[in-house]
Amino acid sequence: MRTKFIFSVDTEISMGGAWAYPARRPLSIDQRIFCRKGDQLWGVSLIADVLERYGMKATFFCEMLASEIIGVGETERYIHYLLERGQDVQLHLHPVFWFYARHLELLRNSGPVRTLPGLTDCCLELPPELEDELLTLGYEQLKRFSGQHPIAFRAGGYAADDDTVRILGRLGIAIDSSYNRASPQSFPGCQLPANDVRKMEGVWEVPVTVFRMSYPQNGGLMPFEISAISLREMKMVLEHAHAVGLEVVVAVFHSFSAVKPKDIFYTDFRLDRIVARRLRCLAQYLADNSDKFEVTTFRELGQGGLSESLRSLPMAHVGLLAPLLRKAVQAVNRLYWV
Repeated sequence: MRTKFIFSVDTEISMGGAWAYPARRPLSIDQRIFCRKGDQLWGVSLIADVLERYGMKATFFCEMLASEIIGVGETERYIHYLLERGQDVQLHLHPVFWFYARHLELLRNSGPVRTLPGLTDCCLELPPELEDELLTLGYEQLKRFSGQHPIAFRAGGYAADDDTVRILGRLGIAIDSSYNRASPQSFPGCQLPANDVRKMEGVWEVPVTVFRMSYPQNGGLMPFEISAISLREMKMVLEHAHAVGLEVVVAVFHSFSAVKPKDIFYTDFRLDRIVARRLRCLAQYLADNSDKFEVTTFRELGQGGLSESLRSLPMAHVGLLAPLLRKAVQAVNRLYWV
């Protein structure tokens, strides 16, 4: 059997320093989602171009709470663009944008203030009633903007828990992909088996794929984040997943992963050639090994049906050399002009 592979892309703007610098405002979709510089588009357009070249699609988890900041028209603009490109759009939330929108209302009503409080960006830290309210709001917004019923969700920063899943079940969202075993704020205190598909509260949990390494970062665990790991590590994880019979591999990218910003304000940014090349090479590898891997989306996964893992499968282990080489490359690549 072929291993299913999902490109998932968290698609969102950024606060752009607006908490620390009240004169600033969150970034625009052209800066953080399309990553437009002149006539170059290095965000979701680049991702769609790479995937379309190989006949592939991704699931774009679209952040909805920022629509109160950037406006309905801008939110619809990028969602419609993705749908016109034949991509899958699903629900993503960062509560920080909702809190910021509330503070903008206070600013308008009471005049300027010098500082803004830093409020949580974690769904699981919200009171249950507020988490329910924000998930419902995001669900209704994406349904209105896309004309489709969202069937999958990912919490910002992977910060979800059992309460989050129960709310998703009430909304009729069939799949959650928030569980990341390498993240301490993902389902804290609940040691779900890594990488295994499970049903929780009537909702399928399809976790972000993680692997082990002989390097102390994250307690020796790393998620399959395309911008954060090497092509060599990705190939090792994929080959292991196919060999042991893992049903689904979920990779993470971001709409802005292929650019290097000069600062948090995005006063300037440039193409991250290493990350862009890594994305292209991964797509090429999957296309060359289509007998082993089937690239799919969360919508297609939900329509095709899922089954619970009957046994916990061993995680891939990439050793020490591959992570060390990757860390050396990353150290150089952090230099803006490289």
